[in-house]
Amino acid sequence: MMRNHSFSQRHRAALAAAAGFTIVELLIASSISAVMMAIIANLTVHQIRLGDNFYTTATLNRRFRQLSDLLRDEFNEACLLRADANPRTTATAPDTPCNPEAASPCGNLQTGVSTPATGADVRLLMPILNPATNTTAYQVVRYYRSGTDLLRDGPQVNNSGTLNSTTADNGRLVMNNVAAFSTTVSPDCAWATINVTLTLPGTSTTQARTLTMYSGANLSIT
Repeated sequence: MMRNHSFSQRHRAALAAAAGFTIVELLIASSISAVMMAIIANLTVHQIRLGDNFYTTATLNRRFRQLSDLLRDEFNEACLLRADANPRTTATAPDTPCNPEAASPCGNLQTGVSTPATGADVRLLMPILNPATNTTAYQVVRYYRSGTDLLRDGPQVNNSGTLNSTTADNGRLVMNNVAAFSTTVSPDCAWATINVTLTLPGTSTTQARTLTMYSGANLSIT
């Protein structure tokens, strides 16, 4: 009898093991699985957001750097800056367009001007030397926003990178997806702060930056 009873216990234990998990065990396992899936889902969303933020930052940084490099190159050739109005391109000696002494769009530089100029564009006075005649012509380059495009008016840029004093190239697209563009020019018209807001292409994400640019031509105001 004892042997049969022992066999029956072993038999029942084997049958219970073969029957699988109990309902309680299944509920516990399901709860653990749900928690793990939630953690994995949150981590995945977090990684996607990090990737999106990295793409947004990298893309906008690249676009701002492209714009900054382009403007810096042209500002380095300018001798005088203005906002919303063209600087003079002619003058009577000893006054010069790049170094005005009498009353001028920049004011009387000998006594100083206290108020900076603000506007929706920036205009650069460019002295262009003609090597053949050893004379200097003065042209104005203008950067402004039209819709969501940043455009450039001014002398054509030759293949060599020099400016063509006789051929204009107006309405040239500089950059698209520009949400805002404004400038503040220093009282002496020698430097400017440019406020630019760019939009990430295909999204409503924007980012604003302030660029500070200095005129750098040899004939610049001192």
